[in-house]
Amino acid sequence: MAFDEVARFDGRFSDVIKPELLEKLSVSFFVENKQHFFGGCAGNISYGLGYLKTPATILGVIGNDAANYEARLKGLNISTEYLQKTEDRTAVASIMSDQMECQIAFFSPGAMANKTVTFTLPGITKEGDILLVGPETKDRMLAAIDQAYEKKLRIFFDPGQVIHIFNAEELQSILSKVELVFVNEYELELLKSISGWDEETLLEKIPVFVVTRGEKGAGLFIKGEATRIEAYKPVKLGEPTGAGDAFRAGFLAALHQNLDWVSAAKVASLMGSACAAHGQTQDYVLSSEQESILESLGFSWSKH
Repeated sequence: MAFDEVARFDGRFSDVIKPELLEKLSVSFFVENKQHFFGGCAGNISYGLGYLKTPATILGVIGNDAANYEARLKGLNISTEYLQKTEDRTAVASIMSDQMECQIAFFSPGAMANKTVTFTLPGITKEGDILLVGPETKDRMLAAIDQAYEKKLRIFFDPGQVIHIFNAEELQSILSKVELVFVNEYELELLKSISGWDEETLLEKIPVFVVTRGEKGAGLFIKGEATRIEAYKPVKLGEPTGAGDAFRAGFLAALHQNLDWVSAAKVASLMGSACAAHGQTQDYVLSSEQESILESLGFSWSKH
């Protein structure tokens, strides 16, 4: 759970950041259209689930400045009963993208850094429920996975930009317990490097593996068998931040309606496209054409 500060650099990071000079790095970026949004992976995914009328419970930590965010989630029919509140400020993510959709992000954890907050799986969970474990503190992510595994939940692992907080032994333990992993191309390379497992081993050990590739779509691997998921071209290209979270929301919503893995990935791709066109991590909506595509994929769509 976080508030987002999003900005765009009208250029390419690679033109400014020179690998051979990293040890002496000193750069400044002139950014345009800096905006402030409701954000955080959990919040963004919850928006997408709420938009698609999919019941969900959000687990996370917020500060004393997020009453408006909590009210927003309730308005989307997302359960906030198990959100933990502290007297700290809510986390803030500062994200900058360039023309090539590369990103540089800075994260101030705020309430998330409160070490007195521990993770406890809600008693409402039952065998077969899906728990999506996204970026958080290492201790709470490990606790969530261990508790969910013991209770026989379906664990989807979405480590995002915090893969580096785990060592090889921890990652191998996590990956042996999960049903599905979400990563982008860069995160895949980190996952391989830190876990010590090559791509063949990862695909052999993890039942479902999803690699998002921006405008190139996504790779869906089911028991090692690859399916290419085409990207839906955005009506216009806006700010890509949040498109991955929208992708995950579409995927989860489709599974809730018992769609197969491939159809779920296509719904996910459509949601990611809608978010990328909108230019915000939340508040995007589907066009009438996108609604028709959603229905053609077997998703029961209702605006009401």
